[in-house]
Amino acid sequence: MAPSKVKQCAKADSARYRSRHLSLVTRDLAANERGFTLVELIMVMALLGMVFGLVWPRLGGAGTAATASRQLIGMIRTLYVTAPAGQKIYRLYLDMDARTYWAMAVDPDGERAPSEPSLAQRMSLPRDVRFNDMTTVAQGKVAVGRAMIQFFPVGRTERSVIHLSDESQSTLTLVLNPLTGMVQVLDGYKEPKPAAPVPEQYRPFLLLSGQGMASL
Repeated sequence: MAPSKVKQCAKADSARYRSRHLSLVTRDLAANERGFTLVELIMVMALLGMVFGLVWPRLGGAGTAATASRQLIGMIRTLYVTAPAGQKIYRLYLDMDARTYWAMAVDPDGERAPSEPSLAQRMSLPRDVRFNDMTTVAQGKVAVGRAMIQFFPVGRTERSVIHLSDESQSTLTLVLNPLTGMVQVLDGYKEPKPAAPVPEQYRPFLLLSGQGMASL
């Protein structure tokens, strides 16, 4: 084959390659310009729904007693673990009238806001949820004003019973175990039996640990 014909064939092949490459690039750009697929949109909407579900109760929006209970139990568990880790007393305050709750750390010179980010925020119940009352050994039953639960450095807390209700008349009873920090959730307004008294021979050991007579 003559050299001129070889050059012509090479130019033709090069032109076809450029044309095919340009076509592929144009097709990819057109596909990208179509935007999100249906599956991608569904995934984004699902993620937004999860985030909205977590944030909405904190903003005071509509909610249920179950939603509010989960958030309150989360703070209770955090305080139960944080008190021994920080070797100090923490207090959880519940304002029955304002429908809020918050934590405070106890220092030798008084109370202060916790330095832990997870405990520093004052929490509000959803607007459709309210505290009915809370009962502790030290305070008895509190239905108005403020109630308090203490968490001790020795890994103990006060036995407490909290009742919450929402506008659908759903009521939950939260029972805080003073030894384990676990919270039992009961459906309806329940009055659990008081814990068995601690035998006299064991009370001095609990007093030395800092738990105090009020929680016995």
